[in-house]
Amino acid sequence: MLTKSNNTEISVFDEKLNDLEKEMLDMPQVECPVTHHFGPGVYIREAKFPAKSFVLGHSHKQSTLNTLVKGSLIIVNDDGSHTKLTAPYTFVSKPGRKAAYIVDDVVFHNIFATEETDIDKLEEMFADKSEYSQMLEKAKLSELSLDSEIHRKDYLTVISEIGSSKDVSRLMTENNNNYEPFPHAVHPYRILTSPIEGKGYFLTVPAKEGSILAPVNNKEKRTPAARYVNHSCTPNAKLKQAEDGNTYLVAAQDIHGCMGGGKGDEVTVDYRDSTEFILLLPNNKEGELCH
Repeated sequence: MLTKSNNTEISVFDEKLNDLEKEMLDMPQVECPVTHHFGPGVYIREAKFPAKSFVLGHSHKQSTLNTLVKGSLIIVNDDGSHTKLTAPYTFVSKPGRKAAYIVDDVVFHNIFATEETDIDKLEEMFADKSEYSQMLEKAKLSELSLDSEIHRKDYLTVISEIGSSKDVSRLMTENNNNYEPFPHAVHPYRILTSPIEGKGYFLTVPAKEGSILAPVNNKEKRTPAARYVNHSCTPNAKLKQAEDGNTYLVAAQDIHGCMGGGKGDEVTVDYRDSTEFILLLPNNKEGELCH
């Protein structure tokens, strides 16, 4: 049986899972690291789920090829029955929402045939998020944005101290003449709207204090870590120059990846303590500074 919500047909089973989601999002969330893999014509979304957790996914718009790489889980079927799957196991799932109890630690792959590499676009292509989860995301972003006013004010102080301005800094930051994406095809991060300013660099996989998160530069080229990491008065990362001459983003404390349905923690640095982060673009006039 199908019903309609926002002109989209959804099953009664999905409606029940939408109601369940409202209850689950008020409960403590567990770490669920997500890594995005890209190859020729293929995108693999890898998720890890800890044992004794209950997982509720977003609604898939189409049938999806999946591989249970590690562990075991019990899937709740739309007729109320249950099916236990044990790795290694590959199968095709129907469109709609999925719910499962994790018996043993799981590594799970959703596999999609596509040339797209923009994760926001991929989510829009393949998944439908419930109205409730979208509402919570917007509310949380708004709340964090209010809390981040102190960081925005301090950022203005920082760029004033280096003799720049907000307009010049933004212009230089958005200059892509010396910018290039990461060379690897594995993405343990996402570029998302930041409550601090513009877009930010968010971890989708947890990191321990002292671990290397990403290179900030590749020789004279800026990476996404340099392009999108925001300033904070209470940073959770710092920059460290290595023997190869490149600068790396390093965790200054333990940083969370995806928690439940969350996006992961935003990575931030204090620009005052990160002089390597203030880069001269090769074609800037009069050596204007930018971050």
